[in-house]
Amino acid sequence: MYVLSLILRRHNWQHASKAKGVGHRTNEARARLCIWVFRFLRDNPVKTFKLDPRSFSGRHVDLLMAHCNPRPRRAGWHRAPFPPTTRT
Repeated sequence: MYVLSLILRRHNWQHASKAKGVGHRTNEARARLCIWVFRFLRDNPVKTFKLDPRSFSGRHVDLLMAHCNPRPRRAGWHRAPFPPTTRT
């Protein structure tokens, strides 16, 4: 958690895509989410990770997504449910 706190202290104030800072509530919410994610991965009963924030990868995201969205996905789930309409 020490490395995560250093990373948050250095970068959490920055906006993701613009050259500006973020609000206090955004800063706090982002920090709470990051801390929750790393604690979840460390203390998860299914698979426990000895995780360094600098080595966060896709397998960690896969476990998080499986926890947050337990329904199995069918093929083509990312497509829109209805065909796009054409305007005339």
